[in-house]
Amino acid sequence: MTELVEASSSTTTDALVERLFGAVVDTLEVACVHLGGRLGFYRALSEGDATPGELAARTGCTERYVREWLEQQAVAGFLTVDAPDADPAARRYHLPDAHRPVLVAEEHLSYFMPWAAIAIDVPCHFFMSSGEAAKGLSFGVMVRLRVFVTHIQTNEECGNVTSAPKYFAGAGHGEFSRA
Repeated sequence: MTELVEASSSTTTDALVERLFGAVVDTLEVACVHLGGRLGFYRALSEGDATPGELAARTGCTERYVREWLEQQAVAGFLTVDAPDADPAARRYHLPDAHRPVLVAEEHLSYFMPWAAIAIDVPCHFFMSSGEAAKGLSFGVMVRLRVFVTHIQTNEECGNVTSAPKYFAGAGHGEFSRA
């Protein structure tokens, strides 16, 4: 009987580690998507394919970091790359038409950037600011966040980005100030 309990415990442990590792990978992908939106990479690519140097020039960013981001996006399948075996500086990257509504078209219901901001910016804003230790959130903000998360977890239409604004309407940085 003891062996069965240990095997079950080990299986549960392995499943939890696998779930959390997958969540880390997914979070990093969302962070890279958010970065691409904030730095204007997707918008610039929607105007035409680019090499790392061209995209860096269009967006005012450092070429080396742009190249790293482009490579990650191509590996993740968010962008395509012509001639992947070419010299890294000469590779041209393309934003597929099917990804434009999700990554660029703000008026489209599939536009994902508000979700990325909620996943990445909101925790950073709430828990880290100006190098200070986190002071926590006001009760009202915590309630709104919890209601929103519960809505996502229980609503079949949670993929509809338009559900987010009703929870965060008018909530700029001042609204989401620390307690």
